[in-house]
Amino acid sequence: MSDQLFIRLRGRVQGPFTPDQLQSLAKRGQFSRTHEISTDGVSWSRAINRPDLFPTGRVDLVPAELVLPDTSSSPESQAAIAAPPPVDVWYYHQLGKNHGPVDINHLQHLATSGQILPEDMVWKEGLPDWIAAGRVPGLFSASAAAPPVPGASPLTGHAFESHQMRSCPFCAEQIAVSAIKCKHCGSMLIPIQQGNNRGFEAASSGLIHPSNSPKDPLLMALLSGCCIAGLGQIALGQTMKGVMILVASMLLGAVTAGTSILVTWPVGGLDAYLIARKLKDGNSVGLWECF
Repeated sequence: MSDQLFIRLRGRVQGPFTPDQLQSLAKRGQFSRTHEISTDGVSWSRAINRPDLFPTGRVDLVPAELVLPDTSSSPESQAAIAAPPPVDVWYYHQLGKNHGPVDINHLQHLATSGQILPEDMVWKEGLPDWIAAGRVPGLFSASAAAPPVPGASPLTGHAFESHQMRSCPFCAEQIAVSAIKCKHCGSMLIPIQQGNNRGFEAASSGLIHPSNSPKDPLLMALLSGCCIAGLGQIALGQTMKGVMILVASMLLGAVTAGTSILVTWPVGGLDAYLIARKLKDGNSVGLWECF
C-alpha cells in the first residue's frame, strides 16, 4: 500500500498526504469517512474501508448510503450501492515532464494564474491524444486553439513532435512555433531583417545570438584578414566594431606607410574567425566582444 494518498470529496481532489497527515486532518474535521481515497488519483475507494486513517475511538456519522454491506449481502444488493460520479483527472506537460493528476478546478487555477499557457499540452482519460490547453473549453477566457499533437499517453510525453515546437535561440528550451516570448528565459523573440540568416535577437539585449544558418568561421577570417579589415565582423553583426577596425587599419596604414596591415589584418581575421566560431557553437556574443 502506498504511503502517499489523494483524497476526494464532491469532485475536489487534494493531496498527496501521508497516513499521519490524514489522521491529523481527521482530528480537525477536515477528513472523514465520507471522503474517497486513491494512491494514484485514478482508482478511488471509500475512506471508510481504511479505519487506520482515523484516530482510535473517533466515530463519524456516516450516511447510510455510504455504509458497505456485510459479506452476507447478495450481489444484487451490492450492485445497488450508488457509485460516485466520475471526475475528470487531468495531466499537463511542462519543461519536458508530465505533472498531475489534478482536477479541472486546479487546472483552471493554473491557467488563470499563468502557470499553464494555452500552448502547453494537457491530457485526461478518455482523450485519444494530448491537446493544447487552449482547446479545453472554459480553461482560458480567450485563447487561440492549437492543433492536437498525435500519439501520447500521460506517462510518456512523446507526443510533442518537433514540427509543433522549436528551440528558443537564447536558452535552447522547447517553445511553441508561434511564441513571441520564451516562457522559460523571458527573452522576446523579435525577427531581425526578415529573410536574412541572423534569426532572432532579444530587444535591447546588446547581444548577437546564434542563428539557424551560422556564418562559416573560415570565410569570416578571410573577409577580415585578406579582403577588407573589419568586413568579417560586419558580416557577423558587429557592425560598429567592424567599421572601427576598418578606420583604425586605414589610419595606421597611413602612418606606417602600409606596413601595419601585416599586423592589423591577421589580427582582425583571427578575431572574426573566433567570433564566428562562438556563434556556430551556439554561444551569444556581445556587439563589441573580441576573440
